[in-house]
Amino acid sequence: MDPDALVNGQPRVPTRAVDAFLSRLSVQPIRNTRLVQISWGSTDPALAANVTNAIAREYIGMNLEAKYETTAQASEFLASEIARLETDISEGEAELQRYGIERDILSTDEQQDTVTRALNDLSAEHTRAQTDRVRKQTYHEQ
Repeated sequence: MDPDALVNGQPRVPTRAVDAFLSRLSVQPIRNTRLVQISWGSTDPALAANVTNAIAREYIGMNLEAKYETTAQASEFLASEIARLETDISEGEAELQRYGIERDILSTDEQQDTVTRALNDLSAEHTRAQTDRVRKQTYHEQ
């Protein structure tokens, strides 16, 4: 096989073939909408319809993939931020507890610690549920 026949490991598409294909393709925006009109000229109406539909499917697929990737990146960022904030909160609560003990202004009995732990667990679960809801809502809105 000719080494010039490959580009990045993929078969090289002759420039004339691409130019010929593109010369028959028309993509026009429809005013005041987010739609476009796609047409591809051919003497064979079935071929023209197949090519036009294939282009539309690929375009829609690329847009959905881009939206999904953006949503996934946002979800990852939010999950890491939530984890960081939970750590900050835990550290702040521990510092507050130490301060209260040093100043003798907080109770250190086991029952109080149990209630505080339960509230912290509920708060963390609430945060996870909110994140999950936002993730699902974002996915549904796509």
